[in-house]
Amino acid sequence: MAQAINSTSQHEPIGVDKFVRIMASVGSFEKNPEIAVAVSGGLDSMALLILLQQWTATCGGRVIGLTVDHGLRSGSDREARQVGIWLAARGIEHHILPWLGPKPHSAVQAKARLARRDLLLEWCRDAGVLHLALAHHRDDQTETYLMRHAKGSGQDGLAGMARVREWPQARMIRPLLGETKADLKSFLRGSGQDWVEDPSNTMEKYERVRIRRSLADGQDTAHINALMAGYGQARHHDDAHCATILARSVELKDAGFARLNGALLCAEGDRLGVRSLSRLLFVIGGQEYGARRDKVRRAYEKLKSGTLSRGITLAGCRITTIPKTSDVYLVSRENRGLPDQITVQPGDTYYWDHRFKISLAVASQDGYPCSLAPLGRSGWLDIIAVSPELRHNTVAHVARYCLPALSCQGRIVQVPHLEFQAHEALMPGATITKAVFFPREPLISAYFGC
Repeated sequence: MAQAINSTSQHEPIGVDKFVRIMASVGSFEKNPEIAVAVSGGLDSMALLILLQQWTATCGGRVIGLTVDHGLRSGSDREARQVGIWLAARGIEHHILPWLGPKPHSAVQAKARLARRDLLLEWCRDAGVLHLALAHHRDDQTETYLMRHAKGSGQDGLAGMARVREWPQARMIRPLLGETKADLKSFLRGSGQDWVEDPSNTMEKYERVRIRRSLADGQDTAHINALMAGYGQARHHDDAHCATILARSVELKDAGFARLNGALLCAEGDRLGVRSLSRLLFVIGGQEYGARRDKVRRAYEKLKSGTLSRGITLAGCRITTIPKTSDVYLVSRENRGLPDQITVQPGDTYYWDHRFKISLAVASQDGYPCSLAPLGRSGWLDIIAVSPELRHNTVAHVARYCLPALSCQGRIVQVPHLEFQAHEALMPGATITKAVFFPREPLISAYFGC
C-alpha cells in the first residue's frame, strides 16, 4: 500500500467527517481506544489533539496530551503549563515530560527530537497506552524529502516519515501526513483555539527552517509528493520480504547476540540480502545509525562466498564463523566503544549501550554504592575464578565481554545474562532485578507504514 499524499486536501477542508476516514486508513483500534498525543501547543499539534478528541468521543475512547519540555530556551516551562490550561478547559488529561540532564551543544534539534521521542514512548509504555499520535503533516513531509535528498539519502530515506510505525512501547501514528499546514490552521481557527508560536521555527540557523522558507517562495511540491508515494510503496514491499528473510535466517539471543544462517540470508537475492544484513547489524551493534550500504555489501559478499573465515567487524558488530558448522555465523557486539562505568542507584532503570534495559532494586539498607560497566576480559577471568562452571555457559564466548556487569568496591557482584551473582553477604546496596535485551528497534518490525 503506497504512502500516498491525499490530493483532495485542498478541495475538502479537514473536519470531523474527513478525519474519520483518515483514522480508518491508519488501521484498526481496540474498543474504547486511548491515544496519547504529542502536543507542543503549536498549531499542528493542537489541531491534531482536537480532531482526535472528537474522533475518540465517537468510539468511547479518550485522548491524553503529552508535552515535552526540552528546557532549551527560556519560557518553555511556561508554554508547557499554558498547554495544560488549554487542555483542562477541554477536559483533556495532560502531562508535562521534562528533558533532564545536560543539553547538547551541537546537532541540537536532532538530539532534542530523539530525546522527545524516547520520553513520549516511555510514558506510553509505563501508562499502558498503545497509541502515540504525532502531528507531522504534508508540508513537514516535503521538507523531510528535500533535507534527505540534499544529503544523498537512498530510496528508504526519500520515502519520508511513516504514517504508522510500531515500537516496542507503543504504535506511533501520524494521521495528518496528507494535510497541509493551511488546512490545519483553517480548522483550528474554526475551533476557536489559540496556539503557541515556537520562535525556533523562524531561526535560519536550522536547515528545516531554511527549506521551509524556500517552499514558501512558491516551489511546486506535487512531483515530490508523487515520488515519495512511489518510494514508500517500494519500501513497504522490501520491508515485508526482509521480515520473512530475517525470521528464517536469524536466531536472536536474549544476551544480545545472534546466530545467522548465511545461506538462508542470501537465498532471496543480493539486494534483499544486503538490506536484511544491514538491519541485523543495526540491532546487535546498538549504534545510532546503520552502516554504509557499500560496507554492508562487502560483508554480505564474504558471507555469500564463504570467505569469512577470520571474521570481520562492522557497525559496532563482530561477525565470526562457528566451528564445525556450515554457513552459520555469530553476530555479536564488538568489544570496543562500550559505555564507560556509571554509578547506579537502587530503584532506577537504565538503557545501557542502547541494547539493554536494566532495572535495579534495593538489596540492603547499608550497602555500598555500585556501578554498571561492561564485563570485559578481566571481569570474565574474575568471575570464573569464583564460579568455574561459568565456562560452560551457553552465551557465546565473543559476546560475554560486552555484557553489563554490576560491581561494588571494585568487585563484580552480578552478571545477569551469565547467571552470576556473588554471595548475598557481598551484595551492595542495589541488585539487578531485570536485564532485558531491548535494542533501538526490533529485528522484525511492522512494515513501512502507509
